[in-house]
Amino acid sequence: MAAYESGSFVGAANTLGKHLTSVSAQIGNLEIDLGFALFERSRRGVSPTRKADELYRYAEVVLKELGLFSAKAESLLEQEPTHLSIAIDVSLRSAELTRCYQDVLATFPLIKLKILNGDAAQVMEWVSSRTADIGVIISMFTAARGVAQARAFNFEICFVAPPDWQLQEAGVKPSEINSHTQIIHEFVLGTSLAEGHRISNHTLVCNNAFEIIEMVKAGVGWAITPRYMVGDAIEQGVVQEFRLAHGGKEYWYAEAIRREDIPFTDASQLFWNNVMGLADR
Repeated sequence: MAAYESGSFVGAANTLGKHLTSVSAQIGNLEIDLGFALFERSRRGVSPTRKADELYRYAEVVLKELGLFSAKAESLLEQEPTHLSIAIDVSLRSAELTRCYQDVLATFPLIKLKILNGDAAQVMEWVSSRTADIGVIISMFTAARGVAQARAFNFEICFVAPPDWQLQEAGVKPSEINSHTQIIHEFVLGTSLAEGHRISNHTLVCNNAFEIIEMVKAGVGWAITPRYMVGDAIEQGVVQEFRLAHGGKEYWYAEAIRREDIPFTDASQLFWNNVMGLADR
């Protein structure tokens, strides 16, 4: 490889830190084993044969695989983690969370990583059933048996409606909005949030925050949703933000979850710590 890439035996010797005669002898022995010449020799130097051109492409693949084999053997010797499965609430997808598991890949490049996306209830089920090692969800404000839950970052929620609805800028009374259809995040219904966040007489339920925003854009109804998800839509004027009369800012928060009976690996601990270090949104 070194001789082919440098175009000379001298260059290969310099690259490998070996004596010229040693490199020349090794190449000669390889040619004897193969039964054909890899380089044409002349007073001007050496040049690869066509067969050498063809073999070089295969040699690149073999050396790459050999490098992976050596790295895998070393990771087994060091008892590094081999697998990690992470489930992320689709409503929390972000570049910040992606960087949390990118760090794991950078630290453990040979780890087999699986990323699952679902709503909060699905993520909780995946962690409970051991399908996922760690989950990150919008908190359901309830405790799950056998599942460790740690509060991560907070985020502001806001009220949004279709842009053509005539709403009072000074604040909307619940009695003015409860005749309009409200679109509710499915996970809210099974939590302590349900009573305070279910305002309208008629409601629709959706388990995907991105779909809820699209429904609001289309005029289906109004919704309470994370501000970080709908901020661009508000700025673009495709939805309008409103506030309830006498209402202040409200926040939900994200949680990292895992089974209590499964110990951390170095990889899962790293991801967990990264999530816990994320700033509020």
